[in-house]
Amino acid sequence: MQNSFIIFQKLLVLFGFMLIGYLSYKKKWISDDTSSQISGLIVNIFNPALIISGVIGSVGNGNWNLVIMDLILAVILFVVLILISPAFVRILGVKKDERNIYAVMLIFSNLGFMGIPIVTSIFPERGMLYISVFTMIDQLMLWTVGVRLTSKAE
Repeated sequence: MQNSFIIFQKLLVLFGFMLIGYLSYKKKWISDDTSSQISGLIVNIFNPALIISGVIGSVGNGNWNLVIMDLILAVILFVVLILISPAFVRILGVKKDERNIYAVMLIFSNLGFMGIPIVTSIFPERGMLYISVFTMIDQLMLWTVGVRLTSKAE
């Protein structure tokens, strides 16, 4: 029950940040260019720095058997999601020319912006190590399978 409350708190904080960003954009305090630059900073600098510092700080605390299990489970999860996503997009009735985009949306989550803060709040000592392993597999699959699916001509 305590973890549910922590998750709820983190989601409220993230929602608050999104609301501040939305209102700032509507008030024209942030332009399209500024928004793009902020996103670039988060994706290219802040998230990688957060992951690196978290992993460096938790290397001595990690159980390497759990790290290997995390790696294996992440690969299994993505293989299963890749295999079942075509069936789901058909069940959803998505037009044929949009199916690959929907499949990518079903396979890959918003791990960097939402997953990292939530996992590290529930597991402050070792969470970053395990989420980093999962993120590595997520990004590897996104930049191989995801790019292939979104650039495939049908």
